[in-house]
Amino acid sequence: MRRTTVRGWGMLAVPVMVAVGLLVAPAPAQAYGPGTAIATGELSQQVVFSHDGTTAWVSNRLSGTVSVIDVASGTETHEIVVGDEPHGIAISPDDSEVWVALLASPTATDLVVIDTADLSTTPISSGGNGAWIVIFDAAGDFAYVSNYHTNNVAKISTSTRAVVDSVTMGFAFPIGLELSANGQTLYVAQSAMNRIARLSTSSLDPVGAPIALPARPGLLKLTPDGSQLWATTNAGQISVVSTSTHSIVRYIDSGWDSVGLAFDSEGFAWVTADGTKWVRRVNPATGDYQTITYLDDAPMGVAAHPTKRLVYVTAGNSVLPFDLGVSRLAGPDRYATAVEISQSAFPSGASTVYIATGANYPDALAAGPVAARVDAPILLTRGEELPAVVAEELVRLDPDNIVVIGGPTTVSPDVESALAAFGSVTRIAGANRFETARMLVASVDFTYTWEAYIATGQNFPDALSGGAAAGVQRLPLLLVNGSAGSVDAATLDLLKWMGAQKVTILGSTSSVSAGIATSLSQAGLEVAREGGADRYETSLLINQNSQSTGETVVLATGTNFPDALAGTPLASALSAPLFVVRSDCLPRAVLDQFDRGGTRRVILLGGEPTLSVAVEDLTPCP
Repeated sequence: MRRTTVRGWGMLAVPVMVAVGLLVAPAPAQAYGPGTAIATGELSQQVVFSHDGTTAWVSNRLSGTVSVIDVASGTETHEIVVGDEPHGIAISPDDSEVWVALLASPTATDLVVIDTADLSTTPISSGGNGAWIVIFDAAGDFAYVSNYHTNNVAKISTSTRAVVDSVTMGFAFPIGLELSANGQTLYVAQSAMNRIARLSTSSLDPVGAPIALPARPGLLKLTPDGSQLWATTNAGQISVVSTSTHSIVRYIDSGWDSVGLAFDSEGFAWVTADGTKWVRRVNPATGDYQTITYLDDAPMGVAAHPTKRLVYVTAGNSVLPFDLGVSRLAGPDRYATAVEISQSAFPSGASTVYIATGANYPDALAAGPVAARVDAPILLTRGEELPAVVAEELVRLDPDNIVVIGGPTTVSPDVESALAAFGSVTRIAGANRFETARMLVASVDFTYTWEAYIATGQNFPDALSGGAAAGVQRLPLLLVNGSAGSVDAATLDLLKWMGAQKVTILGSTSSVSAGIATSLSQAGLEVAREGGADRYETSLLINQNSQSTGETVVLATGTNFPDALAGTPLASALSAPLFVVRSDCLPRAVLDQFDRGGTRRVILLGGEPTLSVAVEDLTPCP
């Protein structure tokens, strides 16, 4: 086969083909879901997680049962018969008992206690009828029950299971219950009176005037910091009440007939609305919401896992898990990891493949946007030997063209000869990393591009984050000597040849000098800079300003180059930002960006030595 080494740059100097229609990247998974439904009993109502997070319990109104769900496997392990129309459900603080409120049972047996050890059941009475909600105090000494039909609220000793106090509330039709942060006040949603009563937990006597609401309240939930009480209503909004002033401070759109409310491990509120069939996630600080999904079956109850980014929503005869899906693409080494990334992004093959050394970064830094431009993967090789796993991937990809990046001291002639068995081989190599980058950019059709990115070629993090952003936008990335006092003439010539009018510099002035920015501006180019205090903040700034969607996010280590380099075409295919991050945790600002961008799926590049389990668990940095 014919092999050439390109030494100059010009329009389509290298025979690289745009693989139209060949890229079949995985569709962004809806991580904040829903995921695969977990079958339960009929007409699931409320759901609660055990405090250790291993089990969930679901009340099923029509079948008169409670489903027990193993969280790890996402399956129903038991279905326990409890009585007529189970609705409210709560688990004791020590996870030893689950209490179930039965809407349609007679006064003598309107509650059922499930022993979580052996799943045995014991019917008890709250002294009322139409038990709706049951909650425990923090110590687990008492349970409180709202009785819808008999208009009373009962306080029950968990040790004796006897009613120790009860209060009748007229025709209030009490529904939701919640305790104040100090446990001294019981809030009661009086649905027929459009208000919330405040009772002393020691006596069940009123403490102050009721809190008036504009509509019928349902569920009540305290924010994690205890400063606000949220009340769902039948008017398509949540009334947010200050627990210090006992006045409404905000209304939040929730969808008609909001019936479920829970706060997740990040402090965000989840709201279900059976009228509109919406599931929403709300930022409590701003009141802004993200409509996660519209369901075919009306959603009812919602519960958040105590530690994970996992939420269960009941709908119809099932529980739907909503989680921020995290997956990992990793092999035993950098070469195999690049193959895993290629297989994910290009399941149907690719007409062009780029080959770069896995030993060092300079020659290949600009390759990411170029590969993304022609829908091509980047595979890594050893300098003197083509790894077997890469050869196998080339067989699967079945390319027409293979482009080797860098000179023979970077990727040897022996490797080039081995590659010839899989396609027509072309080498792009300049006298140095900067010329190689220019030749890469010139080898594909970046003419008539309005904007270009520029990064230092003396380090890799900024170029890798920016390369993914450039790839999403089909823009080129050029490398410069960041410490130089001005931009070099060859880079300016290439920018003019492409028709660029704007240049975005990646990194602070310690990465790309102020002199370079000034000289670009003096050449008539609009100049912007995205640079933070370190590589991680720069990566964040780049992605905040890019055109990637944020529904899927790619994470790679900021301390080495191979995974992020190979991941650029994947990020481009998914229109996903690529963040370089620490190996042991995620910066809080990155997690905040997930929320702002509506992130539903996170893909980690590299194994656990590269990105730890803490990163996989999306653990925020201290």
